[in-house]
Amino acid sequence: MSETPIPKPDLQTGAYGWLHRHWQGSYYPDDLPEDWQLGYYSNDFNTVLVPAADLVASLAGEQVLPIEDWPDEVHENFRFYIECNAVLLETVGAAALIEHLGALQQQLAALVVGNAGDAGAQAASLQRLGDALSVPLYAGDSASDIFLLNSELKDLRQVRAQIEPFLQQLENRPQAEAPAAIFVRHPKLQAADLGRFRAMLEVMGY
Repeated sequence: MSETPIPKPDLQTGAYGWLHRHWQGSYYPDDLPEDWQLGYYSNDFNTVLVPAADLVASLAGEQVLPIEDWPDEVHENFRFYIECNAVLLETVGAAALIEHLGALQQQLAALVVGNAGDAGAQAASLQRLGDALSVPLYAGDSASDIFLLNSELKDLRQVRAQIEPFLQQLENRPQAEAPAAIFVRHPKLQAADLGRFRAMLEVMGY
């Protein structure tokens, strides 16, 4: 009798932010307003890692779409991961972050610390922030449930080798509070390549 295959862990794939100027015309239609871009992105992808700088700009009123409107622009299964760093905490403050991020409610998946220095220097403040919002706090490296991939995704064979250690450690991880996720950040990343990367993961069973 053959053994039942062990199901792959839940894995989401998204971009590091959805506001990319070079996506205008190449992914977003030329005439698509900025405040419609999140909804357009969510039609193709189920998650995004919001850069700390974008969150600061949004809360300062420098973006057309305020954070309170984000949940209305996406489908119910869409999840926001928020990049946290020392600049965000110092600029906005923990109390204001709790208030504004609370607007995302169930669609707020986790806080992500991409810089090891921030994780150490602000560890207590970041943990209190996560506890107040009832979401996990992750480091963005291969030993975490979140992996930040710096790649243009042009060579998927090479990319697969990069993410293999992360995928292997997912197989033995306990049930996490939020789905595992790979977020791709690169100044030249194209949405079409992100879609092909996700398709590769789906073929691999994720």
